Amino acid sequence: MFFHYVQIFDTLIAGRELNTSLFLEYYPKLVSSNDAQYRGIVLEGLPYNSVKILDPADTSESTEPVTPFPDLKVLETCIAMKPPHFKLVLVNLIMPEDDLCTRRAGQWIDPMTGVLYCGAQVEYSKRRRAEGWVDGTPDTLYEEAWDEEMRTWDFEVAEPVKKAVGEFEEEGGEIAEDEEEEEEDENDGDGSEGKKRKKTSEKDANGVRFDLSNKKVWVILQNEVLGRLVKRPEDVTENLSVDFAGFQGKKPSIEKLKRKYFDSMHTINLDARQHPDILLRNAMNRLAALGFSLLRKPVSTKKLEIAPGFFSGMTQQDIYTYLMTLDVEPGEPQREESSWGHFCPVKFYEQNTLVHTGFEIPVSYRGCFYFLSDEHSYNQFVGNPDKYLEIPPTLMGVNLCVLGGPFTGKTAQSKMLAQIYNLKYISADEMLSEWDSDPNQRELKKSNKRYAEIVERCRTGQSVAPETMIELILIALRNKTPDLGGNSSGSRGKKSTGWIIDGFPRTIDEARAMVSAGLSPDYVVLLSNGNVSEIPTRKPAVPVDDMPNLPVVMFPYFDNLYNGFKEELSDIVKLLETKSKLMETGAEQSIPTILAIIQSAIDSFLPKAKEISEKQLGELGFFEMGSTKDFCPFALRQVNVLRKGNPQYAVKYLSQIYYLSNEEAKYAFLMEPHNFADVRNLMNPPPPRFFFLGPQGAGKSVCMKSLEHWGAPILRFEDYIYEYAKTAEKSDQEEIEYMMRENAGVLSPILIEDIVSSLFKREPYATKGFLLEGFPRTKADAEVVVKHNLHIDAVVVLRIDSEVAAKRIMHEKKKDALASKREASAILTVNPNDKRALESLTNADLEIKRLQDHEADLFDDLVSSVDKGNMRVSDAVSSFENAWQVPIIEIDCNKCLRPMIGSLKRQCVPFFENRPSLLSNALKIEFREAEMLLRLGIKSYSRFEKICPVSLKKNSSVLKRHSGSKPVLFRDHIYYLRTEEFRDEFVNNIQEYISQTPPQPAVRPQIAILGRPKCGKTTGAARISKEYDLVHLTIPTIINSILQGSENISLSKKITQSLHAGECLPEDVILEAVLLVTSRAVCMARGWVLDGYPQTIHQAKQLEAFGVIPHVVFHLNLDEISMYQRTDNDMRIDIRSKTPHLNFAGVTRERNEIHAQNATLLKSMYKGTYENWIEIDGSKSKWYVKNELVRYLEGATKRRQNYTDLKSKVKMLDNGELVFAPRGTDYTAEFDGQFFKMSEKEYLALFLQNPEKYAFGPELPESLPERKSVSALVFPKHLELQGYCPVTLADGPSGFDSIIPGNLNYIVEYEERLFAFESEEKLGRFMKTPWAFANLELPKKLPPKIVQIPVGQLPIIGYLEQSVARSLTDAMTEVSKSRPKHPYKSLSASASEYIGYYLKSKNPRSKVWIQEKHSKNLERFLDRCALISEISTLAKGSSLPDFSYIEPENRQSGLDEKMRQFFSMQQSGC
Repeated sequence: MFFHYVQIFDTLIAGRELNTSLFLEYYPKLVSSNDAQYRGIVLEGLPYNSVKILDPADTSESTEPVTPFPDLKVLETCIAMKPPHFKLVLVNLIMPEDDLCTRRAGQWIDPMTGVLYCGAQVEYSKRRRAEGWVDGTPDTLYEEAWDEEMRTWDFEVAEPVKKAVGEFEEEGGEIAEDEEEEEEDENDGDGSEGKKRKKTSEKDANGVRFDLSNKKVWVILQNEVLGRLVKRPEDVTENLSVDFAGFQGKKPSIEKLKRKYFDSMHTINLDARQHPDILLRNAMNRLAALGFSLLRKPVSTKKLEIAPGFFSGMTQQDIYTYLMTLDVEPGEPQREESSWGHFCPVKFYEQNTLVHTGFEIPVSYRGCFYFLSDEHSYNQFVGNPDKYLEIPPTLMGVNLCVLGGPFTGKTAQSKMLAQIYNLKYISADEMLSEWDSDPNQRELKKSNKRYAEIVERCRTGQSVAPETMIELILIALRNKTPDLGGNSSGSRGKKSTGWIIDGFPRTIDEARAMVSAGLSPDYVVLLSNGNVSEIPTRKPAVPVDDMPNLPVVMFPYFDNLYNGFKEELSDIVKLLETKSKLMETGAEQSIPTILAIIQSAIDSFLPKAKEISEKQLGELGFFEMGSTKDFCPFALRQVNVLRKGNPQYAVKYLSQIYYLSNEEAKYAFLMEPHNFADVRNLMNPPPPRFFFLGPQGAGKSVCMKSLEHWGAPILRFEDYIYEYAKTAEKSDQEEIEYMMRENAGVLSPILIEDIVSSLFKREPYATKGFLLEGFPRTKADAEVVVKHNLHIDAVVVLRIDSEVAAKRIMHEKKKDALASKREASAILTVNPNDKRALESLTNADLEIKRLQDHEADLFDDLVSSVDKGNMRVSDAVSSFENAWQVPIIEIDCNKCLRPMIGSLKRQCVPFFENRPSLLSNALKIEFREAEMLLRLGIKSYSRFEKICPVSLKKNSSVLKRHSGSKPVLFRDHIYYLRTEEFRDEFVNNIQEYISQTPPQPAVRPQIAILGRPKCGKTTGAARISKEYDLVHLTIPTIINSILQGSENISLSKKITQSLHAGECLPEDVILEAVLLVTSRAVCMARGWVLDGYPQTIHQAKQLEAFGVIPHVVFHLNLDEISMYQRTDNDMRIDIRSKTPHLNFAGVTRERNEIHAQNATLLKSMYKGTYENWIEIDGSKSKWYVKNELVRYLEGATKRRQNYTDLKSKVKMLDNGELVFAPRGTDYTAEFDGQFFKMSEKEYLALFLQNPEKYAFGPELPESLPERKSVSALVFPKHLELQGYCPVTLADGPSGFDSIIPGNLNYIVEYEERLFAFESEEKLGRFMKTPWAFANLELPKKLPPKIVQIPVGQLPIIGYLEQSVARSLTDAMTEVSKSRPKHPYKSLSASASEYIGYYLKSKNPRSKVWIQEKHSKNLERFLDRCALISEISTLAKGSSLPDFSYIEPENRQSGLDEKMRQFFSMQQSGC
């Protein structure tokens, strides 16, 4: 590239014409450069404005690429060279030819710099200097224009914010204005356009809230620049035609290239007549709408300047410490050592080798420092650092020997290490076993002499020579056996040259032979197992009876496996240590722990945890907690409890801080941090576990019951003791029974520990948690819990004054006594001789009397008891506070019930509702800190970018986007929240908010509002534009914006000429003005509301021809009588206010005639072609009109925003059905710049095999079925086929059986018609092939319709059947079964009373307790009815004849009691 620079520079110095071929050769090289592929490409300057068509050097006969022009060939080559992850976007600047001629003729060039300046900028600079502006002073006009531009483009400024009443004090009567407007509408109620708001700005009064004119201010040029500006010859009008002709000659090829590489979605058409600043903002806004994040910018590297020889004499750790703070910006966190250490990432990428570097070329990037080996590597790295860091460093070419006794796990470790690091796994035992299992032994021995020799030596009882074993290993190294686990992520597709030998050497002779053969490993891993008795714990011993009957001579070294190897081990290690590094660890540890220890020793690239002191924590400033927040990860992983960590045991791992609870936990974490910390996902907290403490009367049961909806089991400790005893051992059962009976329930510490720990293991408490009431009961109980680390989430302490609690207890005692008395009295009313009821009544009276007589003493006793309970609670809580950092939730129970429960729920929400986020390590940071972290690339924007996730969750409008300014750091991303309240809510419940779908790029609506005069178009347009910050466009405002902009364009001249001549503006001029303003940047960015245009079908078709089609066309309906009434009312208002007006009946009539002639045609065009015509009743209030506009606009915008997704959700498959794909991206493919979604995995595979077939095959039908609710069934719409199901009609049997009415819950709209279906299944069939059922016809003869008649209008028999027949039938059936006869009542009276009781007990509308009450009355009634038969049965049991007097001594037991009941009924009249 440098050669091209020299050539171009020499040519310019010599004053010669540049050869364009130099530039054409230079473009592809720039596009393929590291810098371009990292930062992105903006390709400008191609094609040239040259009339030269063919390149003489081009003799190719190929028809590709698409154009014969050399500059277009290069352009196409550059497009084809784009990286796969780049997206093509075409920014197409459009300007009429006459306006372009005017601009070219007016522009100037600086011959010193070659910079072109627009004529408007030159004129503005000269004018401002003539007005007295001098260098060094601010340009007030430019600053005002900048503020206006910020207001236009800052969407947050215009967001409608609901304020409290007090916040309106500084705004001078805004509330009064709204109230005044409401009064005006209440009085008139016609929503007229002529009403004027009294207190509003001039811009609001004119309906213009944004500056629609082109920007008129520029950056003022320096005097020396103005003095040397000249005109270019090619800008002379006569020469412009040559350039235009050259471009026209290339235009077909350019259009062909556009069609080949750019679709309509990725083509941005901009009106080039706008100011360059506005054009840039418009382009950026359009790019954001396409999903290109303008916030995510490439991160620059920073070279850390080091003087030569500065690091001499310094240790590596000292160098790293120095680089951590070298040239650190204020507020920037300390740099971290990268995972590459002192290896060069560029050399690894280019050569696939790990190259040690010096410390002379350090580079800072994304919060880490890297070392480059030379200047070439530095230049490559700076150009595209992500390219070289994409593949992480991996340990390569390492050679290992894994030694250990029998069953120490050496084979498992060897295979895992071989798989992780892509090493050649070698095991002499496995090689021999494989050969031994070969069925063709004779041929194998002939071909493999070494194997034959080994077999022969083993058969004769001789040992295998060490040299022979070494030859086996060399054979394995030469063989190309498959790698275990494939290539690692760092190998970049190349196989490693490293190896790992399992269990060799076993003897000192084998070790010597290994060293002599040059097979010394880099590391010797020794798995030590000093105690042979521990071997069975690794692998159970094989019973003697199951041992195979093999000759002993086959295993001459069998004893050495256990003894000989151990004796020679020290000599083996001593010999190998001279050439290798020794790594020894105990084999009794778990397999993951051993693997982690080995990896930490051999792999310098493995992320490691390191201790960090409290002093170092303080020096870090703000730091990010790990995935367990401030809880101990060891306790969480090992025993599944939440235990607060201690900063004294802090550990740093992957730039995050973890607090461990003790030395043991810290050691385990340092050994294998990846087993305790999940750096990618939120860790799941254990189930909620709570202790509830409080004295009697505090309301523990009520408080716990208020939390039961969160699903945690509620239990009392005393009840659980008995539950535990049922499954405990007999000795424990007896001890528990004795202690509960004889020792006031005080249990031994051992039992307490067993009982409470069982709650952490038994179901359902192990998975659902528990809310435990009444524990710990004493300080000793609390100490047991603390001693055995039975950690819980929180302790809820219910605080209450003793007097308040005593009053509650006394009140409950009195209440219980009175309830007992009432219950006993009710029983005695029915049965006066009920002994149990009499006893209960007596006891209740005594209790009431005792409470009344000794109330003061009892109250004092209760106060003393509550005081003791408070003391026990305080002692238990103090034990927790001194030993644990468990949260203590204190509730003031002196209040009434509702605030007490409300306080409890608020404090428990983080532990229940927000439990998935309980371990969230989100961190609030300052705005400047967030911006620095983003700029340096240490952290990145979240997928929400600057949209507030909480506002997004709570805001249902797709047109309102709420950005935030309160940053929160969570893992690798930064989230922005709108308010401090939202930030707190986000931190407390982060999982709910980050799991929602991020917002799609906002689609700003473009709508038109049409209707008769005085229908409320302007009022509705003004309100909807203010609601959503849209640009309110009327024809007068459009014309004024063009004239006020003083734009030097042909359209402005046409308008000025017509107005000065006193003529009406021609329709083509109005059309051109509408097209110009709607294409302005502010309209494209915010959306627009076109008020009252188009008025005619001709205007609508012209707009359509130029591509301006409103997303929604609202038509406000108003009858003529109301129209003239509103005209008259507005005219009176204008006369009173002496305002010039056009509110005359004749003017209104003329405008109405134009509307009447075109309304039907406009409706036919927009509704029939685009389905965007919405009718609204304009005769109602403006609030109604606004609400309807908002409702329809929200729905239409949401559908349009999801248009691309909708187009991909359904696809005509091979079977010709519409299949709706599920939500999500499981079966999504991208092809030709568009996304396509399939419903199943097999369809995705078919699409990927032949995407052209499906992407460019048959298009979707113009009309697609859409499910609707019953609310869609409004006049004039009606159900097709008179409401019968079309699918049943088509597929059902002949006759009336196929004519089934549809269910209103299953309605589908298709081709503007509504269909109802019998079931969900029938609806689904219609959705797949609606065209097969939409055009059916009903037979002439139909079954009688099912007519819904009000029950109250039925005849007497029908009314009874539909209302009470079922209940009465059931009651009479039951009375016929029972046939009751009550003493002293007739049969009819008895049956009637039975039916009454029965109906009351079965009334479904009664509460449960009322039904139970009447059920008991029914049972009591049946008992009375049974008295006669019972008396008769008892009387017949005597020896006397019937109806004779029976002496008392001869009577059956119970007869006298039955007789007393019988006669008492006569006395009481029951």
